Amino acid sequence: MRKYLLFLSALILASCTGPKVAVKNESSSTNWNNYKSFDFYKLDASGDTISSVFQERTDILKNAIAKNLTERGLTQKSENPDLLINIGLVVKQKVQTRETSFTDPDRPKYMGTRNYSWKSETVETGRYREGFVTLDFIDAKQKSPLWQVNADGVLPEKTEQMKKNVDQTVSMILKDFPVKKEDSSK
Repeated sequence: MRKYLLFLSALILASCTGPKVAVKNESSSTNWNNYKSFDFYKLDASGDTISSVFQERTDILKNAIAKNLTERGLTQKSENPDLLINIGLVVKQKVQTRETSFTDPDRPKYMGTRNYSWKSETVETGRYREGFVTLDFIDAKQKSPLWQVNADGVLPEKTEQMKKNVDQTVSMILKDFPVKKEDSSK
């Protein structure tokens, strides 16, 4: 039981650390002052494995990105934007397990005449979804990559919690974006 509690504590602590973020600058000589507008590439997904809430969840992500970029002085426009943002998403269903073993303190102590036995086996303790997102910022005229960021983490099931997590994650992954937020005190 103690091992299970330690494992659960470690899992809760790990889930509080937030997503892992990686930034890759494609072009260090980019003059970001030339970019005043943005839009998204069409997000295309198909197949029987697509969730019924896929469009709703991707709209939450797009809205969070648009809000963050608008706060930086960029404008979203569908005709001839300066930047195009390509969103790559991967979501996987994961199974959390634990291994029973002969060293468990709760194992049977009696091995009498009824031939009780104890086997080591893998036990499912829960299911969760893990997501990976990549944002590629592309020069719309030259079709050249300018900046890329990706993040991964555990996805909540409820839409309200998803919105909160997406807003926090987008703020985190775009904190190093080359166009800084405008000073609102001016």
